[in-house]
Amino acid sequence: MYINPTAQNIDFKSLYEQSLLVNIATQKINDGQAQQINLLRLQILELQKFIFSGKQEKFKLNPYSNEQQIALFENDKLAEVVVESIKHVKAHEVKQTVVRVNHPGRNPLPAHLRREEIILTPAEDVTGLTPVGEEITEILEYQQGELYVKKYIRPEYIKP
Repeated sequence: MYINPTAQNIDFKSLYEQSLLVNIATQKINDGQAQQINLLRLQILELQKFIFSGKQEKFKLNPYSNEQQIALFENDKLAEVVVESIKHVKAHEVKQTVVRVNHPGRNPLPAHLRREEIILTPAEDVTGLTPVGEEITEILEYQQGELYVKKYIRPEYIKP
């Protein structure tokens, strides 16, 4: 459309007001549709969760659904009711405990093999310490024609 420069009878103020009214009406429609789209998306997500979720997940209602239902009756006295406190009661939770069997570890080295005991003492002075126990490590060694066990003994101490 081209603007006709010779037309002097155009009322620009009324055209502007009409366009503002149209813009306001379309904005209200868009806002209402956006709210409806968000509500429908939320409902779809809840239904998908209900359909596809595992057995442990229970269907929970939308926490905003009560507010929307109250908003339907604006002229009624129900709209004036204020919810003071909502108690959420957890459903009985079932915890499954997994009992793990301790691995028995390695079998001990055969007793008939020759044993070489090596005692590893700490480099520090242990004269006021109380011996608690020993840490023993056995390693299978091979010498040509013979298998034997090297037994490393590390004494453990504690301060009294």
